[in-house]
Amino acid sequence: MNIIPQNIDTKTLEYIITHTANDDDYLKRVMDEMEKNNIRKINITPFEGNIISMLIAMIKPRRGVEIGTLCGYSSVWISKALDDNSKLYTIERDPKHAEIASRIFIDLGLERKIILMNSEAKEALTKLSKTGTFDFCFMDASKDEYPFYIKWAIKNIRSGGIILAHNPLMKGNLFYDSDDKEQQKKSRGMREFLHILFTDESFSHRAIIPTSDGIAVGIIK
Repeated sequence: MNIIPQNIDTKTLEYIITHTANDDDYLKRVMDEMEKNNIRKINITPFEGNIISMLIAMIKPRRGVEIGTLCGYSSVWISKALDDNSKLYTIERDPKHAEIASRIFIDLGLERKIILMNSEAKEALTKLSKTGTFDFCFMDASKDEYPFYIKWAIKNIRSGGIILAHNPLMKGNLFYDSDDKEQQKKSRGMREFLHILFTDESFSHRAIIPTSDGIAVGIIK
């Protein structure tokens, strides 16, 4: 069964992308900084950013968590779903990436809305769990750690809250069976993550949106 449309013509695709996947000046600022600092562009696409922002906006969030800031591209997309009294706690372990992201948030006037934690994810999540529940969690960090992230999210996201995760399709390597040990870890971690998403009774709904590398979505009961 083919779930991805195959009959979208170029003109239709360009029309859809033009209206749902354009970077504004804020987002271009992030991409320019990544280019300037020779940072690999492994962030979400504009098309995915729009979907993630829209899904988060639908639950009218007050507090959310992002695991994996990179230089803040997805954080800026998420900020579009937040009002002036809402907070996004975004976690980035790489000091260089964190410094660039922090500077961008200040330049864009987002520093009150986006709180950056330069820390290992497990350490930051342990601290955040002591501050109360959250409305959403977006994951885009170490794939082998996704099982830990989703278990944390199940415990710390409120009823009706949403969990989102990037890369569930693993660029075709979800069932990787060759010799690269690092890829084996990542693929195994993602399979465990998906098993939890698909079987844990904490979720009322779950789905995989088939974007370029997929967005996994789960709603907490």
